Amino acid sequence: MEVNKANLPYIPANNVSYRNNIIPAATYPAYALPEYQYQHYQYPSYSQNTQTTDINAIMRSQILPVSTEGYREIETFNVPFLDKGKFYKLDNGQNVIIIPKKGPTTIKTFTKVGSFNEEKNRGISHYIEHNLFNGSSQLGPNEFVEKVTSMGGQYNAGTNTTNTDYFIKSPMHKEGDFEKFMTMHADMLLNPSFTDKMLEKEKGPVISEIQMYEDDPSDKAYNLMLKNLFGIKADYQGLIAGSSKTIANLTKKDVLDYYNEWYRPDNMTTVVVGEVNPEQTIKTISKLFNQKKASPAQNTKKSYNEPVNLTQKPVRVDLKSTHVDAVMLNMAFAGPANNNIKDTMATMALCGALTGYENARLSKTLKDFNTASSIDVSVINPNSKDPQLITLGSTFTPGKEEEGLKAVYSTIQSMLSQPLSQQEMFIVKNKLKDNLTQVSESSMGVANLVGQAITGHGSLNAYTNMLNEIENLTPQDIQLAAQKYLDLNRTSIVMTHPETQKIGFSGNDKTVIHSDQIEPVVARSKATKQSINLDCHIEAEDSSRNDKNIGFSGNADRFKFQNIKEYDLPNNLRVAINDDSGSIRTSANLSLQTDELKTFKPGIADILSLMLNKGTRNYSEEQLNNIKDTYNLGVSASADGDSVNLTADCPKEKLPMALGVMKEMLYNTDFTVEKFNKAKEEIKVQYSSIPKDPANKAMEALFPDNSWGNTSKKVLENLDKISLQDVQDLHSRIIANSQGNIAIDGAISNTPGLGQAVFMQLQSGMGFAQKHHPINMPESQKLAETRVITESEPRNQADIVQIFKIKESKNIKDTAALMLLNEILGGNSQSRLFTDLRESQKLAYKVKSNYATDGHQGIIKLLIKTTTEDDLKGATHENVQKSLDGFKKHVNALMTLPVSNEELETAKMEAKTHFLDDTESSFGRAARIQSGYNTLYGVNYHNQMLDAIDSITPQDIKNTAAIYFNQPSVISMIASPDTIKNMKPYLSSLGKVEEAK
Repeated sequence: MEVNKANLPYIPANNVSYRNNIIPAATYPAYALPEYQYQHYQYPSYSQNTQTTDINAIMRSQILPVSTEGYREIETFNVPFLDKGKFYKLDNGQNVIIIPKKGPTTIKTFTKVGSFNEEKNRGISHYIEHNLFNGSSQLGPNEFVEKVTSMGGQYNAGTNTTNTDYFIKSPMHKEGDFEKFMTMHADMLLNPSFTDKMLEKEKGPVISEIQMYEDDPSDKAYNLMLKNLFGIKADYQGLIAGSSKTIANLTKKDVLDYYNEWYRPDNMTTVVVGEVNPEQTIKTISKLFNQKKASPAQNTKKSYNEPVNLTQKPVRVDLKSTHVDAVMLNMAFAGPANNNIKDTMATMALCGALTGYENARLSKTLKDFNTASSIDVSVINPNSKDPQLITLGSTFTPGKEEEGLKAVYSTIQSMLSQPLSQQEMFIVKNKLKDNLTQVSESSMGVANLVGQAITGHGSLNAYTNMLNEIENLTPQDIQLAAQKYLDLNRTSIVMTHPETQKIGFSGNDKTVIHSDQIEPVVARSKATKQSINLDCHIEAEDSSRNDKNIGFSGNADRFKFQNIKEYDLPNNLRVAINDDSGSIRTSANLSLQTDELKTFKPGIADILSLMLNKGTRNYSEEQLNNIKDTYNLGVSASADGDSVNLTADCPKEKLPMALGVMKEMLYNTDFTVEKFNKAKEEIKVQYSSIPKDPANKAMEALFPDNSWGNTSKKVLENLDKISLQDVQDLHSRIIANSQGNIAIDGAISNTPGLGQAVFMQLQSGMGFAQKHHPINMPESQKLAETRVITESEPRNQADIVQIFKIKESKNIKDTAALMLLNEILGGNSQSRLFTDLRESQKLAYKVKSNYATDGHQGIIKLLIKTTTEDDLKGATHENVQKSLDGFKKHVNALMTLPVSNEELETAKMEAKTHFLDDTESSFGRAARIQSGYNTLYGVNYHNQMLDAIDSITPQDIKNTAAIYFNQPSVISMIASPDTIKNMKPYLSSLGKVEEAK
């Protein structure tokens, strides 16, 4: 039966009161909660936001604050979507916020100081952040790193223009872990050693980090945009990291004076979110942090804030890059004052109205350019009355950027004169609420919102009152925000063009500056026509007629899934449900996979992925997006050479409707020539903006006959050779020959009728040719010899990778051994590569290894960015050899010598923490359960992997290394022409050298 418009779910008309029809939302718009626009971290990431009420007014509003020795309880407050939190103030003036939440615990301290507090010595905030890890009164150099890592803790620190923050995040693996973590956290913040030796040592990694940013034109474009908007005078690129020369000349006195000025208790806020008892936790924190007393003399010193001299006219600069084929737009405006919470929320909603969902105003406008855009608002200036930063980014085909910019201008102008319709308002408010639910699944996300509220906006209310602020928004609030803050006469624009593009300007206000590279704005995302009914609301009553054998009971603990049930349905669908009563969201992950693998052209699956998301034969793209956005279904689809995958992330009561939409997208895909051509054009724009990565050439060499080798460049080269029939054939083959499985996570049994409605959706309108069974993938051809691939371009650092191919044995113990081997080699900041090449030899800021697998095949990748053209020391081309020799040394050691028991135990704790981290959200849990179907262990994969990790011995690591490292590999690097020329004899000794094509 043909689906008709009567089956469309109800969408509010313009005369419907949006205030009384709010539905929790599901997708994750970047605009919704402000985060730091640019933040520089101590360590790279590993394997792995009405006038405000100030804090004093909040304190005064409490009738009888609870006072105990060492601290006062200021208030107990409601936490959006979680239990109540506690706000304390220590006797020394430090703020402490504690929020109980199931899952990993985050400890994070925000110090209200950043690079815009630096009257001189730009970059000293960032430099001090690095040095706080180099020893304290109770911890020797690197002891903090060793102890936190050995306990399975993740840690890092970050500096931006207004704040410096430090965190530890970990499941509490053992009793007493929290007290140990907090003790180390407090000591490093309150009692840093700042020895001469360690201060000098840390200049190396910091300068290497600066040089890494100097190679990144996205950093250049962002900083230039910011300088021009706020009139910041600086003859160096980095407004956070500063210059290499400044860091090299810093003295111990500079460091001590700055630390003592800013690292005061009254300037610090500690946030704890996780499995803690607030009453016990505050006692621990009070005992540790009250060791540092408030200093009245320091509190009265006038602090420095970067002056804000907002541009009085539009400023535009055009850059050129040799490494992009698309034009990148960066645009900025001055937003509301930091402490203006009402206008901040209105501006966040404004961002959402422009780009926060598929049918948002700017999103729709830019579809004509086959591109997307993003817009965000963030705190950038330290003073409470200073303006925030609004940034807008997009990508255009060369030659279309001026027309695209006019379209951006036109859409902004429409926001000034045309208020949102009630339907637009309905969706925007729901998206803001939905984003808050998603952030609330993460202890780190909640900690960031709390810290941003207090240090950025001056009030905890900026977080705790978000739902009320969202509810009270009106179309007039958003229109007024647009009129106030999207001032096209006071905007800063940076446009980055391909080096080969000819650009000419008629005006005198555009300067062409040559740069190197640009950060992308990337979004990557059978055939019998069937009737899919989307009108599937949950009834209030619960019927047992069709689901009497479906049980939803039990609770999962912190580490293992203990409440998964599986079902084989008559249509051959395998169903796994994790009934998590504590989940605040619900997610589903549906996979169709076929054994019938055929050689296919790179790009076919990419086109199919886009076409699956572009409407159906029954609903136009705009109509289907309107359904998904109105009901917050969070449904998306993607394809590979042998599979199609659909996911949903939504409020639990909307899961049946989301499943209906997934079926509509899957079985009624609209294969028109128009949508086919549009998908190809979108891929060209998106993939052209991806910066060069030496790993891409390595993957092409390792997997010439496999989808793992289908890099963006290969897709672009092949795109015009693909026909619509190719795409339809892939879709038809998967539909006709597939097996199907779906993993669902959420509080299913807590909602009457939900289980029945879900199973009704899963059993109707879909079927699978094969029963669920393990799939054997063909083995990719072996590499005959080690290959060395080089590519030259002007840059300060050599970007080097070495990749080994993994053929998975399917034995879970072997996978566990590979995970642990990676942790030991370069998976964390206590790993061998990190401690040697970064900490000892000072070769790089960024060095690590990664292990990736799909259950059938995988890779281990070693990577480093090492400086070879140093503006302080001159050429250091030999760092390439030192880096690759370091790779070889540690790979060989793992093959020949057993690791120590201590090293292995640390790796086990880190591996389990990383493994568990991915299951903090409902979406992550559904994905983890579904990924088990790519193995022989199915839904038991997660639990059995945790056991397998514990079973690994040092001999297992040695054996695993001998199997996988004793084979040819691919070394790929991008470096300056002089570096490659001078290192060619050495590179030739490693394997066959070839220039990248």
